[in-house]
Amino acid sequence: MKSRSFIWLFLAEFFFYVSGYVVQMMAGRFLGPEEYGRYAVVITITLLVANLIGSGIPIAMSKFLSEYRAKDPKGLPSVRRESAKAQIWVTSVVTGIFFLLSPVFAYLLKDPTLTPLFFIASLIIPCYAADAFYFYLFSGMQMFSVQSVLKFVRAVLRIVVISGLTYFFHIQGIFIGYLLVPLGVLSVAVLVDRRTKVLYETRGESGVFSIKKIYALAVPITVFAVLFEILLSLDLYALKYFFADDALTGQYNAALTIARIPSFLFYALTLILLPTIAESFAKLDTERAKKIVSNAVRFMLVVGAPFVAFVAAYPASVMRIFFGEKFLAASSFLPMLAAATTILSILYVLAFAYNGAGKIGTPIRMVSALILFNIFLDAMVLPRFGVGSVPFLKLVVALLLTPFLFTSLHKTFAIYGVVLNGIKISFATVVVFFIARSFGDSLGALAILTIPLGIAYLAFLWFTGVIRKEDLATVRK
Repeated sequence: MKSRSFIWLFLAEFFFYVSGYVVQMMAGRFLGPEEYGRYAVVITITLLVANLIGSGIPIAMSKFLSEYRAKDPKGLPSVRRESAKAQIWVTSVVTGIFFLLSPVFAYLLKDPTLTPLFFIASLIIPCYAADAFYFYLFSGMQMFSVQSVLKFVRAVLRIVVISGLTYFFHIQGIFIGYLLVPLGVLSVAVLVDRRTKVLYETRGESGVFSIKKIYALAVPITVFAVLFEILLSLDLYALKYFFADDALTGQYNAALTIARIPSFLFYALTLILLPTIAESFAKLDTERAKKIVSNAVRFMLVVGAPFVAFVAAYPASVMRIFFGEKFLAASSFLPMLAAATTILSILYVLAFAYNGAGKIGTPIRMVSALILFNIFLDAMVLPRFGVGSVPFLKLVVALLLTPFLFTSLHKTFAIYGVVLNGIKISFATVVVFFIARSFGDSLGALAILTIPLGIAYLAFLWFTGVIRKEDLATVRK
């Protein structure tokens, strides 16, 4: 049953992020590069702050719910209740601060006209917080089918509401859409919650859950989530600051949006890794944790590598499909950005495994070091070598991470075979890239070669043992 729920959740995540790309594609076409650049700067900062709420207390609650399911089910209602109190308090404070600082954000970005957009965007934060609370409530209870429904609902609303409002009301409409969509999903979540009565029963509770436990876990989770988003978006802010060109910012964000496709595909794994790793460590089943993490890494490498190959081989065609002719200049950013964000996305997903194992400090230290290195590179290189150096700098940052990440994985989870599988996958990816590139960057070549080259890639991995028969059985477990 759990394997079926995972499949539905993965499909829901896939559809959800497809809807996100539909929204981005429509926004780019309806707004144009300049207005799209203004939108990108404001929404990335807003969602960065929203992660203070959505990726902190709810994820901590999810972890404790999973542990209590295994050890002390009578304590579950108290976990939910205390988490809700903490979520409401933190949301109120953060939203108020963001609203008051809106003119300051616009001033730091050297564009006072962004202030009204920041005011509107501040209202997104509490809606996002309430939505995230319910989503991770169902995650902690391992009700993955309910999560799937919520994701499907959000996907449909994103396409209809955000794209529609952007078409009619332009840049103001897209922010209003971002406000209305989580409210709609929240309504469905509350309805499901009332009907299923998840953790409303308080008779026989084993005591009051300490809110200090939530904060102790939520703070490092929040720190990591915010730092990771800063790492990915840092160059976007640097371009805005150094060059003050909204069209250029829009071009770069369009390329970054496409480059982040693997991270969105991998996101479903985060919803599984945190509760299952936490449960495994609570039961002292380290062998199960090892298998889960090992297969997650292998899955990400298998899926992410061919994406990088095709984007690197057909950057102009991919950009034309997603954003149209106005954004073709961004195609020069794509190859290196795709490789960099795919590597960094693996760190993001694995942070949830570290968190489940009680070692969230490890990915925090990694991402903090990368941010400092990225800032140093931007300050030293961008003013001298210009915009074209941005994707190269991001790739350098990502490659610096790789040996430290895999060494840490081996030390924490005793994972073997990652390097050997990585070599096989890298070889197949390079072959796919050169074959694809030899036919030229055209929509026809992309359409004709993607499927046969993809099949050949998977066949090679099957015959070399990277993909195995028992993979489906492992997912079921």
